[in-house]
Amino acid sequence: MIEDRLLRDATFVAFDTETTGLKPVAASLLEIGAVKFRLDGASADTFDMLIDPGRPVPEEASNIHGITDDLLRGKPTAEEVLPRFIEFLGPPDNVLLAHNALFDVGFIVLDLYRARLPVPGHKIFDTVALARALIPYLPGYSLQGLCAALEIAPSQEHRALADARLVEGLFLALLDRAEGLRTVGDLAALCPPVTFLDAGVNKVEAPPGFEALDAALEESRAVEIIYAGGTRGLEPRRVTPRAIVQINGLVYLAAYSHADGRNKMYRLTRIRSFKVHT
Repeated sequence: MIEDRLLRDATFVAFDTETTGLKPVAASLLEIGAVKFRLDGASADTFDMLIDPGRPVPEEASNIHGITDDLLRGKPTAEEVLPRFIEFLGPPDNVLLAHNALFDVGFIVLDLYRARLPVPGHKIFDTVALARALIPYLPGYSLQGLCAALEIAPSQEHRALADARLVEGLFLALLDRAEGLRTVGDLAALCPPVTFLDAGVNKVEAPPGFEALDAALEESRAVEIIYAGGTRGLEPRRVTPRAIVQINGLVYLAAYSHADGRNKMYRLTRIRSFKVHT
């Protein structure tokens, strides 16, 4: 069992993402970075890929991470990048680390559903929760703030791989403050892990009245919807469904918009009617 594995024998993967915004329902992945390491310093490896979101990057997002439309031109889509990221994660007994983990996981899971890829079964330890357990009463627990408090050399850029390296450094510094941690189970007792299924982004079956969407999904058939939302009003929209998901209690159709040339989200309660193309 993974809980019995000694920390000194475990392989860790710290990861981070950059996005166009704060919520998966309205934003997209731009970059995934990860670093693989062991406590003895052996077999270090990295993953770093930019992602074409199929939409312009908002200026306020670019001001944070420096990723621009020019940088993303010609880069692969999330559907192309995620299989390589999952492969990098390795077997399910590798231990994943992220800071404010469910933020990153929510974006990743939604794109996994769109691409019809399996959701990884790894355990993910959140360094925010670990820091709260080991260093209570700090005024804040941001990644940069914790690294400053623990005298971890800051990165010169706010990018996914650079932040993943900071997560690695933070985790190692926090382990130095913990006593009696020998196994993954000991770590879990101090800081219960989360999984990719805990992000609040869940694939669901079509609710009553929308059952035909399930068939359209299975057969990759286009659907014409009348949607009461967005800037197009009630004009017909041709979309190809990718997944039906529930996010924060609301059910959405994740679909490719033929008019916009990108993936979009449509709240099911705003779909006034639809017709599956034969």
